[in-house]
Amino acid sequence: QSIYLNKWSEIPRPPLSLHLVPNGDLAHVILFGIFAGFAALGGGLINRRKRREMGADQWYALMKVVTSQPLFRPFTAIGWAVKRTIIAAIAFCMLVLLHPVFIGVSSIPY
Repeated sequence: QSIYLNKWSEIPRPPLSLHLVPNGDLAHVILFGIFAGFAALGGGLINRRKRREMGADQWYALMKVVTSQPLFRPFTAIGWAVKRTIIAAIAFCMLVLLHPVFIGVSSIPY
């Protein structure tokens, strides 16, 4: 059976996330679909709730201050970016290597 077929239909479909490729069942589609939906819509929902709680005037004053600041400081952020990239790479390698120990299944396809 192809990894692109789910167990309820024979209609080929592209993988939606890394976990859907090996698993491909409806439960994972629902789970990761909810995650993707919250990632796409969650920021707006949180902003709307906070604007209602704080009041429109206070909210827009805060947004003006926040959006006027730079996202990162270019000269000081480079050192942190390198360190964070190295830490992320080490963490990713540890997760891949320890996946069979904690999850019981290797994350590396053979």
